[in-house]
Formats: sequence, C-alpha cells, structure tokens
Amino acid sequence: MTETNLDTIQDDLKEVYSDTFVMHEPEEDVRGIEGLTQFVSTIRSAFTDLSITLEDEMAEGTRLLAVGRRGEPTRAN
Repeated sequence: MTETNLDTIQDDLKEVYSDTFVMHEPEEDVRGIEGLTQFVSTIRSAFTDLSITLEDEMAEGTRLLAVGRRGEPTRAN
C-alpha cells in the first residue's frame, strides 16, 4: 500500500477483507473494515516506513489465519 488517504485505504481493505473481519490485538480487538482502516491509519502515522511480510496463511471454512513478520520501522517525527 502506498501513501494514500483514509478512503483509498478503506477501498483497498474492502477488496481483501469482509465486514466481519476481526483482528485480535492485546489491548482490544479490531473489528470490521472501519476498525481496520483506523488501525492501519494509526500504525502508518506512527511508523511511516513500516513493512509487513506475510509468512503463511491457513484457511478453514470461512476462517483465515495470516502470520506475518514486521520489519524494523523507525518512528515518525
């Protein structure tokens, strides 16, 4: 994903994820496209050079588990 605005991020995420998406985070679960859009926007603001490499995916029925590895970002500002 390149530098974009929230609408473009949300459109990109809609191509890949469903509205019932749930990402389990330590502090609070991220739910739905709107929650994921806000999460991605927040992370990209804090770590402008962040990269994530998808290591593996496992699917069963309607469930998908994706395992990724984060690069070594530097903080913005």
